Amino acid sequence: MLEFKLTNVEEQPYLYEERSCSRDPSDISATMGGAFQNVMDFLSSRQISPIQVLAVYYTYDPDRMSFRAGFTVSTDAESKADGAVNAAVSPAGQVVTFTHVGASSELRHRYGMMMEYIEKN
Repeated sequence: MLEFKLTNVEEQPYLYEERSCSRDPSDISATMGGAFQNVMDFLSSRQISPIQVLAVYYTYDPDRMSFRAGFTVSTDAESKADGAVNAAVSPAGQVVTFTHVGASSELRHRYGMMMEYIEKN
């Protein structure tokens, strides 16, 4: 069963690649998968250990979405960003988390459930 958790988090540096795509599930899966793979290859080539996978969505309209796909990293790894891989810091604060296991095509439904949870809580 899907469980949503309200959690307080600290700032966390992350390395990412920025992408945009249509909202078609197969396009999202391919585009996001490619970005995650590129960042993982970058981390591996520089012997940086990822801490947690992270996707940050920052524009979302009926036709397209833009996002950052990457991994949280240690503070000292933040300065190693280069080329298409950028660095940022996620803000401290209260967040809703959940773990998705399954096909990317199911995420749209999961996000809808999360938004309902946020509205109720």
